[in-house]
Amino acid sequence: MVYDAADISKVTIECNGMPSCTAVPLKIGSHSGERPKLPEYRNAVPVKESRLLKAAAQKNKERQMIRKTAISFTGMKTEQKDRGDGNV
Repeated sequence: MVYDAADISKVTIECNGMPSCTAVPLKIGSHSGERPKLPEYRNAVPVKESRLLKAAAQKNKERQMIRKTAISFTGMKTEQKDRGDGNV
């Protein structure tokens, strides 16, 4: 590192095998201050349940009800053999 003790506004950085470069102080403008805190309603809220999973569970429940109320004719063929030709 090479610099003039009387003027430290510029510092030359030298490293073996690398080209030298000049470092200058970082200029921080008026728009780069500390960020204001977010209002309470904008903060993250812990998730209690998934709306997608809740909707999928409800849809599954509806399908189960439809399946339970469907009419099954599997046992009628054996019962009809006793009374006749067995056709339903």
